[in-house]
Amino acid sequence: MKKTILIAILVIAALTSRQSLKAQITLEHTYDTTYQSCLFMVNLEASGVKYGIILQGGDTTIKFYNLNHSLFKTINLPPSPNNYSASRFLYFSDHLFNLDDSIEFVIEYLNNSNATYKIYIYSESGNVLFMVDGSLNYSHAFPMVLQVYPIYNTPNGTKMPIYMNTGECNIYSLPGTLYIPCCNDSFSAGMPNPLGGSINYGMSAFPNPSNGNNTTIEFHLPQGENKGEVVVYTMQGMELKRYQVDNTFHNLLISNSDLHSGTYFYQLLTANGATGAKKMVVVK
Repeated sequence: MKKTILIAILVIAALTSRQSLKAQITLEHTYDTTYQSCLFMVNLEASGVKYGIILQGGDTTIKFYNLNHSLFKTINLPPSPNNYSASRFLYFSDHLFNLDDSIEFVIEYLNNSNATYKIYIYSESGNVLFMVDGSLNYSHAFPMVLQVYPIYNTPNGTKMPIYMNTGECNIYSLPGTLYIPCCNDSFSAGMPNPLGGSINYGMSAFPNPSNGNNTTIEFHLPQGENKGEVVVYTMQGMELKRYQVDNTFHNLLISNSDLHSGTYFYQLLTANGATGAKKMVVVK
């Protein structure tokens, strides 16, 4: 009898554990994307991480939502230039092309009759900040935005948008953290290099863990590169520090005085890509 009861308890415990593990991936929110191009996420320098939805059909509109899914901002796009149509929405920022806190964005337009392109950079109000005949060098296909991944780190946890066959986009919360910075470019850790192969430059940190005021990061720029940037991120992928480096030295001394105890990531960025993010632990 006792054996039977024990087996029943173990079966219940196993089922409960399985349900608990499955429940770690939870449906957080649903966006109706039936008549929309795409849902993406972007890390605006001043305003933080937002959901974005590009609505097409008639007048094109971009809506941004906060991480709690409340509406942050709606932007009505200006009409396309004559004989051109929007081909790609490439960048969204609020401190890249000018220094106020309004959103700015890049659109690449295509003339289908002669296969020529125009690049426009707009302010949030629709003013043209920059225009040139030509196209950007990229590896993404419409309408993917260069800043995004299929899975995103955010200050509110890791999110996984999935387009449903029924036309909406479900936002799922994940229990873990993606070990790449949120909303950076396509060369980051774990992502393929469009130029072929993977990118892996040597980097290390010492002491690690560090219980002092400083950590030394050793780096080696790839052959042919003479400058780059070392960037430090939180566990959620938020940028904390950025340092310009070149080939004069191979060690960077960074201060930990403004960092709390915890785990951080550091990464080397160059014109041709980025290292895989590595861990740096601070103990105080």
